[in-house]
Amino acid sequence: MKTFSRNKLLWHIELRISVVIIFLIIFLSTFANAITIEYKEAKTIPLYETFKTKEKWHATAYDIKDVEKLYEYCGKNPDKCKDENNLPPAMKLCFWHDKNNQICHRVEDRVDSKDSGSFQTVQTMKIVELCKSCKYKYGLMVLAQNWGFASGHLDALSIWTYAKNENKFINNFPSVRFSEQTEYKIFSSNKELRESVVVIARAIWNLEDKNETRYSPHKFEITIHRLKKNGYYQRIGTYVTKKKYPSYDDVDKIDVITPEIENIKLFITAKSMMN
Repeated sequence: MKTFSRNKLLWHIELRISVVIIFLIIFLSTFANAITIEYKEAKTIPLYETFKTKEKWHATAYDIKDVEKLYEYCGKNPDKCKDENNLPPAMKLCFWHDKNNQICHRVEDRVDSKDSGSFQTVQTMKIVELCKSCKYKYGLMVLAQNWGFASGHLDALSIWTYAKNENKFINNFPSVRFSEQTEYKIFSSNKELRESVVVIARAIWNLEDKNETRYSPHKFEITIHRLKKNGYYQRIGTYVTKKKYPSYDDVDKIDVITPEIENIKLFITAKSMMN
């Protein structure tokens, strides 16, 4: 009886040791596939005066160091192109009033497309006016970039506002990414457009038209997001332009939204009447 109990005890001990070993193998193999990601401070903006916060809040964007080396490594080792959290390497946007205790966010999108994408550098970060007279008058606009493509790049746009009751900054804009053949504008109920909206114009490449190349004139998809009373933007709809607009074969800058402004007004009015 004692021998049986001792054997049973030994069996349980061996089982537990085996489980621990298996767990360690899985854990170590996961982190063996990760690469060490180093960051560099790209830009810091003080927020406390504009957003009228009690603490001296700041925002800091951290780019990934040596992005070109990262792309080269990831191209050769796609399975190992992951950070310490087993995720694709991405730049960080951090909010803080104590630099030793920062609240950081990965810059990526998982909403606007079926597949997610990570972005390694900040292209623009600035405070923008969202509306003339409302609860969330200002926002921090961040445009991040991913250059990991054979041609062109992807941008990710986010807008952050201060939630006073929670004492933190939140992303109030749906995660949106787009190619370099895109124009966007943030309107704050000005003379040009009396609406607090974000308008995004994206080129549509008609692959069935053999005469239409990547950078030749395209029709554009116009997407409009309206600022709601709760401080969040809501997508109200999309339409396609009737005419084609010049692309990078002919111009250095995409210019679609201004010549389309009357159509945008009509579209917003029609959507408002439906609601």
